[in-house]
Amino acid sequence: YQINCVPCHGDAGMGDGPVTKYGMPGIALISDVTKARSDGYIFGMIRNGRGLMPPYNRIEEMDRWDVVNYLRGLQGVLGRKVAVGPLAAPGVTGKMLPGATRLGPTRPVPYYHSPMAGPIPVAHDSAAAALPAASSTTDHVPAPADTAPRDSTSGRVR
Repeated sequence: YQINCVPCHGDAGMGDGPVTKYGMPGIALISDVTKARSDGYIFGMIRNGRGLMPPYNRIEEMDRWDVVNYLRGLQGVLGRKVAVGPLAAPGVTGKMLPGATRLGPTRPVPYYHSPMAGPIPVAHDSAAAALPAASSTTDHVPAPADTAPRDSTSGRVR
């Protein structure tokens, strides 16, 4: 709900999401009209969309049912209150962001200069044999043994 629904419908389902300040209409989900809709109808609206509401069929089926149940909680149909607002705020109070960790590669990988001046051959087939031999200041790489003239388009021996 927080990711896909709040922008239009708002945290509490009142139709006051952030997009309304840009002229987009926000539809209230806690109205009597929406309360009268069946769970299947609401599920279908989430899955297929209609009018200004886009389809959210990429959301897993069970997650869509979770949204329907959460909406029923907002409407008071379940007989208990549900939490509203940013539910997954970082930190205990949501006032702090997590700090940097050493779990990932945050520094660039060191660059090692290769002594080879040319491309490194990856295979010794007819295509690789047509490549020029790589040269180096310290080693000499011999040319491929098969130096027969080849057709420029197919690579076959003429």
